[in-house]
Amino acid sequence: IGDYCHLAAFSCAIAIPSEELLEAETRPSGAVAVVTIENLTSFEQWLDVRPADTVAVLTGGFPGRSVIRLLRDLALPVLHWGDMDAGGFEILAYLKRSLRDVRPLAMGPDELLAFAESCRPLGDGDRRRLERLATLPELADSRESIGALLQQFRKLEQEIVPPSRVAAALSKVLAVRQSAKPDLAAPADGGARSA
Repeated sequence: IGDYCHLAAFSCAIAIPSEELLEAETRPSGAVAVVTIENLTSFEQWLDVRPADTVAVLTGGFPGRSVIRLLRDLALPVLHWGDMDAGGFEILAYLKRSLRDVRPLAMGPDELLAFAESCRPLGDGDRRRLERLATLPELADSRESIGALLQQFRKLEQEIVPPSRVAAALSKVLAVRQSAKPDLAAPADGGARSA
């Protein structure tokens, strides 16, 4: 308690137990955004291409209370990269209900088209869940993606989409945000959390 951990010193991933994370205090950093990632394999691959001025957080499916608190405390825009299926969009909806500024990342119709040969068919349960998700106000920015899944009766696992493609999509999003908000161009210096 009272010790600081400057996370900029870590180029790899670190795990912080939930109990510690709930007690931790976030300090300002030079990060401009957080990328939340649904699956471990994609998270590990993302670390090789992650821009230095972003924070990567593994949700491991639905994020727990400690992860939501961390994301709130960071007070940064959140971009979520997950599976293009009912579960992935349910996680996105949960993040949007729990946090202020969350957008999908590399979860659009372009990914569905680019990786069509790797898509799997939707089941009836998937279809019903996606139809319900398409009506949620918090997923208004994902209706086109959900509609494409329903129309093509397919789904796409996150692990199929190369992290380099996600990094390119992130660069575009951040460029638009930086032109709209010059303060997002602040230099990255990592960040600190005390436990």
